[in-house]
Amino acid sequence: MNLGSLPTQRFDAVILDLDNTLVDSQEALVAAFGSWAREYRISPDQLTGRAGWRTRDIVDAAIEKPHRAEALARIDELELTTTEGITAIPGAVEALSALHEVAAVATSSRRPVALARLAAAGLEPPRVLVSGEDVERGKPEPDAFLLAARRLDADPARCLVVEDAPAGVEAAHRAGMSALALTTSTPSADLDAEAVVTDLSEVSFTVGRDGVSITAPGFQLRSEA
Repeated sequence: MNLGSLPTQRFDAVILDLDNTLVDSQEALVAAFGSWAREYRISPDQLTGRAGWRTRDIVDAAIEKPHRAEALARIDELELTTTEGITAIPGAVEALSALHEVAAVATSSRRPVALARLAAAGLEPPRVLVSGEDVERGKPEPDAFLLAARRLDADPARCLVVEDAPAGVEAAHRAGMSALALTTSTPSADLDAEAVVTDLSEVSFTVGRDGVSITAPGFQLRSEA
């Protein structure tokens, strides 16, 4: 396990993505968007590469303007009612419990969908939850993470983002934040983060006087070339 330099740093806050970071929602996402795509005769190619995008941005990219409001309402309905099989990602319960008041969720999902998925996974939402409709621009723009930092009264430079999608990692870096990536939905080679792990069970968070620290069994610091 190699967490790079992350164990030497201290953070004011940890901002976590939702889908496939805290909750395993891959099957639900595939089922909901698969039904939606068939209804609107959207080819799979039109949805490829959209991981981490806001629902509204996916709709805008795939649907002609006169039909976007209807299409957005329909995918919302499908996502809200497709929750069977959603479970907590390994280590998610422990991470949220350890971080408590210094944790936030910043998701591209819309708020009702995010809350439904957290409930389905048996997870209590943190006090700060930034959803797709809370920001003007979705990931890979940094807006969601910067808003979460403001709501936590945290310095962006002292925030750690936990993500599973390349768009989310890019958004974290654009916000001036460090990123820990999970390979729950994306191969490690496609995740340009400070450190990459399988899931949250491979790391531990501790909140101390000097901030949040992250550790993992047997970690090694990267050697400087």
